[in-house]
Amino acid sequence: MTPIINTQPIDADESALVERAKRDPVAFGALYDRYIDRIYGYALRETGHAAAAQDVTSATFERALRHIPRFQPGPNGIAPHLDRNAGGVPLA
Repeated sequence: MTPIINTQPIDADESALVERAKRDPVAFGALYDRYIDRIYGYALRETGHAAAAQDVTSATFERALRHIPRFQPGPNGIAPHLDRNAGGVPLA
């Protein structure tokens, strides 16, 4: 799958959410809520199937949650990280 290109700079709120999510997995829910539609929409466009898109979306956020403690945001925040994860999920 071709990753989404994000050109939006990180905002202070997102940076704070990422830092909270590193200490508190429950706080990751706010990031999930912010990006679920974006990642699911991308996965649906790429797969053409709702069930496959749900699988890609789930795997993307599961992986992001697992790796968030060592995530270092760049100038565009967590979005490019999620995009790369979604684009790298193998389709069965």
